[in-house]
Amino acid sequence: MKKVLMILAIAAMLFPVSAMAMTPMTDGDLADVTGQAGVSINLHVNIDATIDVAAWGDTDGYGLVAGDEGWVGVTSLTITGLEIMPRQDWVQTGIGQYTNGITGANNKWQDLQFLTIDVGDYSGTTGVRIGLGTLEILMDEMAFDIALADSAANMDGNQEILGSVYVDDLDILLDKDNAVWIYPDPGENGVNIDFDMQLGMTAEALSFGDKDGLAADPAHGFGYLDDAGYVGLASLVASGITLDGKVRIDVATVDTAAATAINFSGTVPIDYLGVIYRYKIITQPEVGASFVAITLDSFQMGIADLTADVVLGPVGNLATGTALGSLYVNDVALNMSGFVHIFAH
Repeated sequence: MKKVLMILAIAAMLFPVSAMAMTPMTDGDLADVTGQAGVSINLHVNIDATIDVAAWGDTDGYGLVAGDEGWVGVTSLTITGLEIMPRQDWVQTGIGQYTNGITGANNKWQDLQFLTIDVGDYSGTTGVRIGLGTLEILMDEMAFDIALADSAANMDGNQEILGSVYVDDLDILLDKDNAVWIYPDPGENGVNIDFDMQLGMTAEALSFGDKDGLAADPAHGFGYLDDAGYVGLASLVASGITLDGKVRIDVATVDTAAATAINFSGTVPIDYLGVIYRYKIITQPEVGASFVAITLDSFQMGIADLTADVVLGPVGNLATGTALGSLYVNDVALNMSGFVHIFAH
């Protein structure tokens, strides 16, 4: 009984001290605290989806003759059998044993990582960092059109179609420590994306097509090619894909006032969309045409191995197409800077 009373007495003496310590923290107190905030996501999801329009816009345009806003996105998107989960070849089913039957001391399950999202300072501006985790992405089928327009409203029914994309039986394996940083340029619309990624992938078919065919070209012996056509890679297997560096994406529409101020028919060198032209320009983008500008800043891409068949066909899955030949590449290392402007026609 005496021991119980002694414990109660000590607790009573300590209570006022602990109560005084539990006071609200001021802003100054919080400034001295070092911690980490963010979101970690462990997921295993199955998705089927249809989306009529998904678009991204840039309201301040781009460059000398593209001061009007532009939009780029996908239309008529369908996704079937999408499954996102932790890498199954790294999942442990027993001590030192994995789902693919390999045994040993590799213990790759210890390298599994969550998807993470953090927001913070990046190169002097606020950005979001997405850690992609060690995910496996499976998909039975995906099809969509790539579209451009001068407004969000025109993305639905009044858009310019660049082409159609089809993906069949896709499997992507993400390596550990993959991440992308997404951040703006101060004072401008447009988005910068810094990549640091390593992955491998397989696909039964990955193709790009034109649903309305090609207009007549009598000078080269072509009549109206009004049937759809696709070109792409079949039986694709790629390993050791690395992406590292910055990509900037802007969307714009050619501005009437700025475009008419340029002497396109002269011989004096002019700066048009960042390119110095020293000779007469025979053709130019039509005023009011929308385009997407992709700028590469020391962007590096590597491929350890890639094999595929190159196929032409009337449908996106290339199943009834004709093989042009087989492709094999090994130890590719690309370092790219510059830009690409993509218009519809």
